[in-house]
This record gives sequence, C-alpha cells and structure tokens, in this order.
Amino acid sequence: MTECRYTTYLQYRKSLSTTIYAFSVPILPNLDMKRKDGYDMSITKRIHNGKPQYRYQVGYTDLFGNYKRKSSKWYDSKKECKKAESEFRTNLFLQKTGYTFEEIAENYIEYTGKYNTQQTINEKRSELKNHLSALLNDQIDDITAAKIKLVMDQECIQKLSTSRKNRILGLINSIFKHGQIFYGLKYNPCDQIPRYRKTSEEKMKKMNIYTPKEFNAFLEHIPATRKIYKDLFYVLYWTGMRLNEANSLTFNDIQVNKINLYRQWKDGTWAPLKTDGSVRKIPIDHDIYMVFEQLKKYYQDYPGFSEDWFCFGGYKQLSYTSIERAKDEAVEASGLHYIRIHDFRHSHASNLIEAGVNMYKISKRLGHSSISITMDRYGHLIDEDGDEILSAIKNKK
Repeated sequence: MTECRYTTYLQYRKSLSTTIYAFSVPILPNLDMKRKDGYDMSITKRIHNGKPQYRYQVGYTDLFGNYKRKSSKWYDSKKECKKAESEFRTNLFLQKTGYTFEEIAENYIEYTGKYNTQQTINEKRSELKNHLSALLNDQIDDITAAKIKLVMDQECIQKLSTSRKNRILGLINSIFKHGQIFYGLKYNPCDQIPRYRKTSEEKMKKMNIYTPKEFNAFLEHIPATRKIYKDLFYVLYWTGMRLNEANSLTFNDIQVNKINLYRQWKDGTWAPLKTDGSVRKIPIDHDIYMVFEQLKKYYQDYPGFSEDWFCFGGYKQLSYTSIERAKDEAVEASGLHYIRIHDFRHSHASNLIEAGVNMYKISKRLGHSSISITMDRYGHLIDEDGDEILSAIKNKK
C-alpha cells in the first residue's frame, strides 16, 4: 500500500489549506470568471491556421498534496472547450482513492498501533475477520450506508450485545475517518447510521445494584484489618464517584461539606479528569466527612505526613488489584449477588432516583457531560407509571 504522506493528524491539519481543495470541496467550472476581453480566465485562445482554438488550464492538488496543473489540448470551439473543462473538474472531484476497505483498515490499525495495546490490536483484527469480512475486498469509495447495514444485520452480529455492536460500528467509522484524513476519501457512510441503543433488559442486567440494606451487609463482611477498603467502598457508594476519582483524592480535596474533584492520578502523574463535566464539587454529609477525618488522623502518625497524601493509601494510593480483591472477598463472604466496583456508582444513582432527586442534579453529581447521558443510563429506573405526576395534578383547584 502506498505510504501515507502524513505521519500525524496535526501534520495533516497544517496542510489542509491545500489538500482540502482537491478532495473535499467540489471543483466546478466558474463560467462567470471573465477577462476584460470577454474570455474565461481558465480558457486561453489562439489563432491557428487562420482559425481560433481554445484550451483550458486547471490547477489542483492531488490526494497526496502535490500541486499539479492540467493543460488541455486545443479545441476548435469555445463551447467544446468549456464542456471538456467541466468534465475534467467533475472527474477530479469524483476521483477515487483506489484502495479496498481492508487496505485502509490495515493502515488504520498500523497507524493507531502505537497508542493501543497488543490485545486491542488483536481485537480489531478479529472483528475484521469474523464480522466484517463482507467489506474487506470492496473498494472503500463504493461502500454505502445500505451495505454497512446489511453487514450489521448479519445474524452473527445481531446476536451480540448492544455494546459489542456499537464497538464494531465504531471500528468501521474509525476506518472511514482514517481514509478521509489520510487518503482523500470524500464520504463516510457511518455518518448516516445511528448507534444501537441498549434495551431496558440490557441496562438492568449490566447494573447489579445493591440496596442500602444489601450494601451494609456487604460492609459487615470486610474484616477490621481492611478498614481502609471498607472506607473506600463506603465513599464510593454514598457519593457516586468513579473509582479512579476517589482513589486520587488527597486530603487537600476534602472540605467539611464537599469534595473538590478536578484531577486524577494516572500513570504516575496528575492528569485531567475524564471530561469537563467530571470537574465538580460533590456535597457530602457529616458521616462521609468523618470518614476522611479519621483517615487523616490515622496517617498523621506516619513520618512525613502531608495534606497532599492520598486519602486512600497515604503516601501511595491503593493498588487497584487489591481493591478488586477486597471487594470480591466481601461479596463471596456475604453471599450476595456479584457486583462490580462501578456498580456502587450505579447503586448511588438508583438510590437518588428512588428518593425523587431531580435528574439534572443527579447528572451534575455524577459528573456526566450532559443530562442525556444520565437519562440514557438510568432513565429506565424512573417510575414509568407516573405516580408523581398524577399526585402533582390531583389538586386542580
């Protein structure tokens, strides 16, 4: 496959002012561009053997950013010359990349490989082989939204979970975007295809929620020697924080009535949170505040203690493996149904909805970038019978 001219997206963007002219914007004949003598600017005239002849000249940039100039042969009439120029410009706009879907896909996997683990690379290749084989030999320019729908409607794909189907669709979309950025592909049919939506059954199956009573039973089976894990799970359940958010907290982030979330500890350094919406202040009650006060009192006896220490772990945050192990052992000892760490967050949202808290406030507390995300994930937990609405309109007078 031809080596891609651009090694980074930034390099592509810098050259966009020239390359976009060739393959992203229709280059159509402009018949209104006249010279003072009345002739079109792209058309030149000569007298040959006593008769007028005409030719056109068009400057353009090819798919790989090379500037070229087309000078046509001489035509005996201006009308014939204009028609030829129009056809050339149209063909220039409609020119194809010449690559198959498989070739662009392989180049995409190779290009993104430096950012992916080997497991992710293997998973992408597996999806291409097992689910997208019907697209591999097709010219990528000729693939339509209808063709992709036929592929996605295959029984082998339809029986997969909604998340898995969306990952496959996302892979197709990424391959087409890669073709647009680096190989002049003009059309991405995935822009017309909506994502799959989870059914209520899938959402409930994914969320293994603990009620407050079940959660207290879970905590009772964490031994006193692992109190720090008990405190972590307590904070996760009653604040709805993500695990990495809670495990990145320092004592400087804790105030009497709120937690300040604005960063996370990742790969040995401080990094921004998941989204702008994740930056937030989480109101807490006295019980949660006292958990942090007791932890600080415990660590204050350690030499070199600082308010910059992690609330959960001290000088070094807790290992995520040990957190998972402590949770699994407590679940097994309690005899409760299995739950993931992230399900403490879902349980918190469920408790708030059950208490009738406004969905907008729940969205802000959880750090979602928009309320639509909150509704999509937890809307099925809302009372569908509309009892609150009926109660609100009961007294009409």
